[in-house]
Amino acid sequence: MSTQKGNTARTRTQRYKNTRKFKNDLHDTRPITKILKDLKIEGACRRCKDILEWKIKYKKYKPYSQPKKCINCTEKKVKQSYFTLCADCYQKLGVCGKCGKTEEESAKAAAEEDAAAAAAESVPDGEDEGSSYEEETDEEDNKES
Repeated sequence: MSTQKGNTARTRTQRYKNTRKFKNDLHDTRPITKILKDLKIEGACRRCKDILEWKIKYKKYKPYSQPKKCINCTEKKVKQSYFTLCADCYQKLGVCGKCGKTEEESAKAAAEEDAAAAAAESVPDGEDEGSSYEEETDEEDNKES
C-alpha cells in the first residue's frame, strides 16, 4: 500500500492513468460554470491567484451565496470566495485579499518554499542530514572511557 507508514519506495507504476485532460465544462451546462470560467481574480498575490485558478480549473471553487464579514472592518462586504478582506480594505492596506500578506512577503515566502523543496530533493532517501548512528555510538564510547 502506498500510504503505509514507512513505505516510501514504490515497486510498480501508477495503476490508473488519465488518458484525457480534465474538462470542467464537459457535462456541466449550468450558467455558473460559464461565469466561473470567465472570472478574473484581482486583489490576490501570485500564490493565492494560482491556488484560486486551480480551484476553478478543477471544479473545486465554491462561490459565496452571501457576502461574508471582512476581518479588518468587520462589515459584510467580502463578495469574492476564499477572501478574508473586502476590496476597500485590501486596496487601502496594499495586501492580498486572501492571505493578508504584502506582495514582498508573499514573494519571500514563495522563495523560501522553493528553497526548502530544492533542499528536500537534494537529500537522498534513507539518509539524514544529521550525524550517522556509527558516529553517535563512537561518541558514547568515548564518554564512557
